This record gives sequence, C-alpha cells and structure tokens, in this order.
Amino acid sequence: MKALKAGNVLVAGILLATLFLAGCLRTESGPKACALDAKICPDGTAVGRMGPDCEFAPCPNASVAQPNVPNASQANQSVACGYCQYPENGSCVSYQCCADADCGANSSCSGHRCTLRQGCRYGNPPCGENEECANNACALRKGCAYGNPPCPANASCSNNACVLKSGCQYGNPSCGANYDCIGNGCVLKQGCAYWNPGCDADHDCIANQCVLKAGCQYGNPKCDTNLYCVNNQCVNKQCVVPSGLADYSVNISGEGNSSAIYDARTVPGSPIRVVCQDPCPVSDLLLNRKYAALEKSVGDLTSITGTAFVGKYTPIDFHYTSDNVCGDYKPGDTGYYAHGADGRGYACLFFHEKSSLVAPFDENNACRQAGTLLEVHEATHALFDDTDVSYWIQENFAKTLSFYIGGYYKGGDADSDSSFVFGMSACDQRMKPYAPLSYELCRLYGIDVSSYRKAFTRMDSMRSSGQVVNDHDFKSILDGIAGQDTSQAFINANVTLVT
Repeated sequence: MKALKAGNVLVAGILLATLFLAGCLRTESGPKACALDAKICPDGTAVGRMGPDCEFAPCPNASVAQPNVPNASQANQSVACGYCQYPENGSCVSYQCCADADCGANSSCSGHRCTLRQGCRYGNPPCGENEECANNACALRKGCAYGNPPCPANASCSNNACVLKSGCQYGNPSCGANYDCIGNGCVLKQGCAYWNPGCDADHDCIANQCVLKAGCQYGNPKCDTNLYCVNNQCVNKQCVVPSGLADYSVNISGEGNSSAIYDARTVPGSPIRVVCQDPCPVSDLLLNRKYAALEKSVGDLTSITGTAFVGKYTPIDFHYTSDNVCGDYKPGDTGYYAHGADGRGYACLFFHEKSSLVAPFDENNACRQAGTLLEVHEATHALFDDTDVSYWIQENFAKTLSFYIGGYYKGGDADSDSSFVFGMSACDQRMKPYAPLSYELCRLYGIDVSSYRKAFTRMDSMRSSGQVVNDHDFKSILDGIAGQDTSQAFINANVTLVT
C-alpha cells in the first residue's frame, strides 16, 4: 500500500478525534459506537465509518484508477510524479510530471504539467492543406497548384506546372503577319494587301485599297474617239510604222513543193516577217500596222522569257490569209506553228478569213496590242523549237503568255482596250480553264509569269549545249525554281509527262 501523504495523516487524526469527542460511540442504552479506523482512498484521502452500520464513507471519485507508481527518477521529487492531479468524471485530466520524459514524445513538462510542444512537427498548430512542415515550421508547398509561384495570365496550371495556354492570344502559336488574333483564333486581315479580297487585274492595291490603274487600258482615262489605246497610251489611229520597214517580194515554197511569190515586210535583222501571197487581198496599210503591233508583242515575249528564237528558223513568217503554205481556211481552224520546206518557222493565223475575231482584222484595229493574242501564242511555240517538250506543256505556257501580252478579253466594247486584261497573273482564277498547269504551278508553288525567264533561259542553255530537253527535263527546271517537287501541279492539271 502506498505511503500516506503528511497532510492526509493529519486529516485522519482530526477526523478520529472529532468522532470521539462528539460521542458517536454507543452504549448499551444509546447509539452503537463505530470503530475509529480510517480507509485510505486511491487519491490519498482518508474516510471514516459512519451510519447505523458503521460503513466507510464513499471515496471521492471512487472510479478513478490507481495511478502508476513513480519511477526511480522521481523518488526524490517534492511532488509525487506521475500521479493524477485533476481527477474528473472517471478520467484523469492531467498528471503531474517532473521531467519531459514523464510526458509523451510530442509534449514537454512545464509546471508539473505536460504541455504539447509548439510547431507543426507536433501538430501544434498543424499545417494547412497547401503547406508542408519543414524544420518544425509550416511552409507553402512549391508549385502553381499552391500558388507558389502562381502561373502568369497566359499559362494554366497542369500537374503542378505552368503550361502555356493554347491559342494566338497566348502566342501558342502566334499568328503570321497577315493575320489578326481575334477570339484566340488567327483571322486573315482585311484588305487587298492580304488578298482578302484581292484586287482584280484592273486595279492596284495601294494602302490596302484597290485603286483603278491609270491609263487608257483601264479606261482611266478613256481615249477620245479619234485615238486608240496602244500599250496603255492614247495614240492617233494613224499608228506609227517602224522606220526601216522593208516591203519586198519573195518566193516561198509551200505544200507539195509548190512555190509562190509573196509580199513580205520586215525590219532588217528582225526575227519575224509578215507575208501575204500575191495577189494579196489585204491592204499594205493594214499589213504595215499589223507588223508594227506584232513586232511590239513579240519583243515583249522575248523580253519576258529572256529567250530568242532559234536562229536557223528565222525569220519566222506570219501568214494572215489562206495560201499555198497554210492551205485553205476551214471553219474552226484557230492557227498553228510549223516548219516550212525551207526549214524556217511559220505561223498560220487565217485572220483575213475569220469572222469571230474579238478585235476585227482591219486598218483601225491593226495597231492594237489587243489583237496580237494568237500571234504571241504561236510565237511561244516557236520558243520550244529543237526540244522534245510535249505539246500540252507548251500549250499551257503559250496561253498564259498570250493572255499576259495580247490581253484577256473580259467582255464589253472590243474597240476599247479597257475591255481587255493585260498582264494577267497565272494565279488568276480566269486562267484555270485555259492553262490549268500554269495556274496550278502559280497557285501551289508561286511560279508566275515573272518566273518564266528562269525556266526558258535554263531550257535554252541546255538546248545550246546540245541537250534535247524533254518533259522530265523541263519539269526538273520547274522543280528547281519552286525549290520542291512540282508533281502535284501536273496531277491537278491532268498533264502527263511524255517519256
């Protein structure tokens, strides 16, 4: 049994003395006297006997368990270490302690009471959901999920890492120079500078606005009735014939080795002639003016392509009527280019017999560049002399160049050049039905008329070295200009390379 505390012994003595002096002992004729012994309760207090049956009075908090016996390290302390200090309702509110060892690992002994240590390591206080305990202090967790650091406005937090948001407003990806970022999507800018919409052939794009081109060709301004629009300039209908134009007779062999006398006119050293078999049904004035327009258009052709006609086939004769070389005109004939019995090139046009010409074959229209579309077309075929480039490849380039130089008739008054589109791009949608290969090469690879000089000069260089250029060689030239394989253009245009 545990030793009684000094104070408790004194209390027990006083209780016994009080009971004795009060006369609580019974005699035979009075109350029964109870024994004077005392009961020591678990908390160290003493209770005596009472009542008629002399039962011990109940101990306070009788249900409190006997505390542990102090350990050896507590034996010499002035307080009973480890004993229940504040019993309450059957449980011990606090134990007395003498050292930190008397308390749990998370508590320390202070004033003989165990107190929970401070800091997150002991959960006093615990860290928040977005914190972690480091060196007994709560620190905000690292990463955007905890706002440490937060993501910038153009990024979102994914798996605790900042990831750039998608879309042009975040530069992921950014829009090209021709696009605006609207609603986080790239939208093509408005205006002709961005081809949205683009200008037609009669307008220039100036300050992102389509402005009608200047000159009579575009009706800005129109020519007076006594003037023609020639090369975008208003000139007198009595157009100027080149100085030095010679008119002479020549014998030309035709079909079946037949020969005939022709009226020929040219400028010395020129690669072209205008010829008409005697007796010529066309006036000298008309032929002289036609030569003037033809010389200008053919000069434009050789300048654009950077290529001259093969010398042995010149001068190339242009026939405007039926004769012994071209034969009789048949309805539907458009014209063609070939080599004559003497080896020279010639073009048969049949202008005199045709009734469907846009610009009539007469003295008033003879000077106009708009009337030279077919001449330019056949002259382009002549540029492919001494090659094995197939007809359909030649034809696409011939049509493109003839529209570019001779003009594309868009309808309206055929007597005015404003009804024609000159300098039309191969990318123009109107080109597609006539020259689909040229259109696809331009649309897919940017090979426009301005690139034709490279194509023709490279072909001419190969030809001059003795190589016979074929379809595959010519396509290789186009591949080099485009910087990539141009096969898709040939596929789209349904043009097959001839081996």
